[in-house]
Amino acid sequence: MSSISAGTRLPAWSKIIVFITLSTILGSIATIGYVSLEVKRMAELAPNPKYVASLAKKIVELPEPLPEGFEYQVGMDMNFLRLVSLINRKAMQQYTIYDFPGSTNQKARKFTEDAYAYGMNTPSVVGKFTELIKEGSWQLLGKEMPYMLGKIKTPEGQNRQGLVACSINAKGHAFLFYAVQVNDQKFDMEPSMELIKSIKSF
Repeated sequence: MSSISAGTRLPAWSKIIVFITLSTILGSIATIGYVSLEVKRMAELAPNPKYVASLAKKIVELPEPLPEGFEYQVGMDMNFLRLVSLINRKAMQQYTIYDFPGSTNQKARKFTEDAYAYGMNTPSVVGKFTELIKEGSWQLLGKEMPYMLGKIKTPEGQNRQGLVACSINAKGHAFLFYAVQVNDQKFDMEPSMELIKSIKSF
């Protein structure tokens, strides 16, 4: 794996995630005073489970109903970026899928490394990876899906564990997958693997 330094220049999609994080759309979706009617509409739809399920279908095809223990949490479609978050209350984990329009020539492993270098970005946990615990690869519908699991430090000083993974289909379309333990327990990869294996198409 190629090394990633602190000064690595991030790709365009990372800048989008920076914008989302800085504007705190994900963290305080119910309290932000929106000026734009379109953004207000997205904010109203975002926590609606039916809307989130319909949006998820535009990214990946998940089974109906979802695997036991999983439920939709929040979703947003901003044309240049779609995202859907799910939770598993029993596992105390949150999963966020970012969908990027168009195609990319970048390899899934490089995409994953760049995301790991930037850090964790979910509605519940935002922070930097401080230590790599494990890395490997899953198979998603015949395509490689590299993942990197690590320890995370939040700006508030909390310690978490989570992973980032990426898959790119035959058309060059990429989606980014984050999974994070929302408490301070050790991250269990089984729920993530179960969710990924349940994807029928993307």
